[in-house]
Amino acid sequence: MNKVYQYRKHIQWGQYVLFVLFLLGLVFSVMLGISSFQLWRAFNPESPIPVLFILVICLISLIPPILEFPVWYLYYRMAGVRVIIDNDTIIYKHRRGETRIDFAKITKIGLFSIPYLGGWITIVAGKEKFRLTVVVSEIGDFVQTLKASLDKIGLANRYNESKLFLFFKTAVFSDQSWDRIYSLFWKLIVATLGIGGLGVVIEIISNNGGFLWLYLSFAFPTLVYIFTEIVFGVRIAKTSIRESFFVPPRDVAYENSVYKVASVIGIIIYLIMVLTMMFVLK
Repeated sequence: MNKVYQYRKHIQWGQYVLFVLFLLGLVFSVMLGISSFQLWRAFNPESPIPVLFILVICLISLIPPILEFPVWYLYYRMAGVRVIIDNDTIIYKHRRGETRIDFAKITKIGLFSIPYLGGWITIVAGKEKFRLTVVVSEIGDFVQTLKASLDKIGLANRYNESKLFLFFKTAVFSDQSWDRIYSLFWKLIVATLGIGGLGVVIEIISNNGGFLWLYLSFAFPTLVYIFTEIVFGVRIAKTSIRESFFVPPRDVAYENSVYKVASVIGIIIYLIMVLTMMFVLK
C-alpha cells in the first residue's frame, strides 16, 4: 500500500475553525450595524439616522474577518493536499486536481530552510512543480524516500546535497517537534493557567510587578518549553551524520529526562523571581 503524506491535523481542523470564526465575524458585523440602528432610533427618535457613521462602524468591525480570510484560505488549500509516492511517480493531489511527476523527469529540487524553524521543498519537472512545507506529517520520511529514489536512477545532481541535508534535519526536527507539541499541548495549557493564576495572586498580594510580571507568569511555561526544544535541536545538530544522511529518531526517555530537569530549573527560577519581586524590589 502506497504511503500518503498530508498536512498535520492542526491544519485539517484549523480550516474549519478559521472558517467558523470568519462567519462569526461577519455575523457580528451585521448585528453591530442592526444594533447601532436600533439604539439610535431608541434614543434619538426625531433625529435622522447617521447611515455613514453606522456604515463606518460596520466596516471597521469587518477588518478582523477580512484579515483572517487569507489565513483560512491557506489552511483550506494545505488541508486538501495529499502526496503519494507510487513506484516511480510522485502524485500530488490538491483542491484543483492532481499533478503527476515521474522521478526520471525531475529537473530540480528547490530547497529553502531556516535551520530547525521551518522551510519548504519544491519538486520541479519542466513546467510542473509543487511545494511542500515542513508542516507535512512525516516530511522527513518523504525527503529520505525522494533522495533514495533519485540516487537509484542516477539523478543525484538534481539536488544540492548540503542544502538537502540541512533541510532534512529541519524536516525531521519539525516532525518530532510537532509530535511533542501534540502530546504536551494540554499539559502546557494547564501549566500556563496554573503559573499565570499564581502570578495574578502574587501581584494582588505584592502589587509590585504590574503588567510585565503578569505577562512573564503566563509566558513562563512556554519559555521553559522553548528551552527544551532548543536542547532537542542541539542534540540533532550534534548527532546527525551528513555522509550517511542520518538524523537520530526521537528518544522519548531522553525527552522525559530533559522535561524533568527543565521543570525543576524552571520552578527554581520562578521562585527566585517571586522572592525578588516580593522582598527585594518591594
